[in-house]
Amino acid sequence: MGIEQTNDKPLVSQHIKEKVDSGFSGGRKLYGDLFNVWSRLRMFTYPEKIQTLQPLPHYRQYMAEAKSSGGESRYPQAEIDYVMRLSDPISVAHFDQLIDEFNSKIEGIKQINDVAGIQTFIDRANTLVYKKSDAEECVE
Repeated sequence: MGIEQTNDKPLVSQHIKEKVDSGFSGGRKLYGDLFNVWSRLRMFTYPEKIQTLQPLPHYRQYMAEAKSSGGESRYPQAEIDYVMRLSDPISVAHFDQLIDEFNSKIEGIKQINDVAGIQTFIDRANTLVYKKSDAEECVE
């Protein structure tokens, strides 16, 4: 099994490398798996659920905090480091800006049960994560 190593950084197994590389397929600048931060918002479609909205984590924070169903870290540190090395820093900043914008509007979304507003953020995040060129128009 192949292993990747750079200087003193942790090793990345061939399996993890292939998995992560596929998440950047087609020239993506962000790891496709990180759209999960946004896709879970699709279940917020009725007022009672909207009232439970919580702030979303930033790009790197999501990987650091995500747990598997068994309670283990979903992303080993070596995988996080590899994802961050492949991620375009400007696109990561745009992703985090969109997170900050959403988080700043959570209370307003809750007040009016704004399902359409949630969907707009999901659509913008989809464009940002799966787009292959600069994604500035995804953030305000």
